[in-house]
Amino acid sequence: MMTQPQESVTGGGKYLLYTFLGRPVFAVPANPRRLRRAALHRLQPSTVKRAVYRTCVGWSMLARGDWLFSQSVGSPLEQTSGSTFDWENWLHEMREYFGITHLAAAFFWPTVSGRGRLYAHVFDGTEPVGFAKISLGANSSVRLSREAETLRRLGAKYLQAFRVPRLLMEGKAGEHLFLLLEPVPTSARPIARRVEAYPHESVKEYSDEVRSIGPDMVPTLSWWAKYIGQTDRQSQQFHDELISLLDVGTTVCRVHGDLSPHNVVWDERTLWIYDWEESAPDAPVRSDPIGFALSIRQSAIRSSPVLETGRFKRRYLKNVKVADRLEIMMALAFRHAAGIDDATQIIRNWSSSK
Repeated sequence: MMTQPQESVTGGGKYLLYTFLGRPVFAVPANPRRLRRAALHRLQPSTVKRAVYRTCVGWSMLARGDWLFSQSVGSPLEQTSGSTFDWENWLHEMREYFGITHLAAAFFWPTVSGRGRLYAHVFDGTEPVGFAKISLGANSSVRLSREAETLRRLGAKYLQAFRVPRLLMEGKAGEHLFLLLEPVPTSARPIARRVEAYPHESVKEYSDEVRSIGPDMVPTLSWWAKYIGQTDRQSQQFHDELISLLDVGTTVCRVHGDLSPHNVVWDERTLWIYDWEESAPDAPVRSDPIGFALSIRQSAIRSSPVLETGRFKRRYLKNVKVADRLEIMMALAFRHAAGIDDATQIIRNWSSSK
């Protein structure tokens, strides 16, 4: 039976851990109470489920009934099994960096389990001053390093169509790599989950020069070896067709790599694009438009992969030129190499639908 936790001071290390169906969502210092709502506002309503959860927890906080969704814990990472991340020393480093002795942090878990990752929002009172991505594994560290490189490159450009969060710090806490980023405004909201919301001008601005490459250059692409390593019996027909088309030659450019409505938010007149972990300077030119469309239908693809593969082929491959077919298939291969399962499902069901 749940019991309402007793209030405690933040300095005592007492946190409230908010969960959903037994999974941790976020942990925040129990006091002051207003910090709980500030932390909740950083939970982006990127899906209907998350939006409903955020609304319910918000109302419960106002009614002082949020104990229904939370439990009192001594450490915010109490339910992160196997984690060696020393959050107390990391928070001390953040206080030194910002020069704020009373700085507090709320910790958030990814919506997808197994990402080897932790997020933290850093607050001065209730004002967000930083957002951190913290690696809990080697693969995650590689992704964060790639994002840091991309943000440095984009941060050096005069961007007009959109903004990216500034990279404030790239550091290590013990064995854990972390990125400290400028926080996206609290008022920012995800763009509409419609293909029409695709940010054409922003993509054009960050794509850099579009380059043509011949078949001999394909093995040198930064992501190709990973794609080859993930080719299995189920994806063999797709792979064989892809290889047979390479002689045509294709085009590459810089892409975001995981462009979807939950990675693009709108704040009044400013478009923000974040989560650049899958970015690559030599990705297939159609990776972002194809990926954006697939992300919108991700749930349908997971539940009905054969039907959705047929739909994809009718939408993108009917009566197209060979060069266009290759570009589209290369975009799928890139997304598959990144481990994004909507493309993987289509590739593995390539021979099951027309």
